[in-house]
Amino acid sequence: MLFEMTARPTGGEAGSAAELEPRRGPGLGTVAYVPRLVLGALGDLRSIADATRALPAIAEATRVLPAVARSLSLIESRTETLDREVTEMHHAVESIRGEMDELKADVHGAIHPLNRAGARVRRLRGGPKG
Repeated sequence: MLFEMTARPTGGEAGSAAELEPRRGPGLGTVAYVPRLVLGALGDLRSIADATRALPAIAEATRVLPAVARSLSLIESRTETLDREVTEMHHAVESIRGEMDELKADVHGAIHPLNRAGARVRRLRGGPKG
């Protein structure tokens, strides 16, 4: 008696996992199913080969990751230090800005009377008014 083998999905993606189930029927039997079975096996072998080609890159990445983690940790600690320094400088600039505003007011207060006096002197001499 001849059996025909059919693939029946067992879950997941369609065709990702198949269970061979014999089914009685007329025809060539398992011989007709063998080419499909061989093509499926070849597809699996291609997938394994592709994964195998990726292994050296994965191994290299795994080897390099600890060094990258150390570098990132060092960068992070330096960034935290720089953040504190920038905050301190910002506060210092703000205090200088206040002092500069006071100095500007003092200079303006001192120069304004001198400008008025210079204008009077020029008027008395008959020169141009400023």
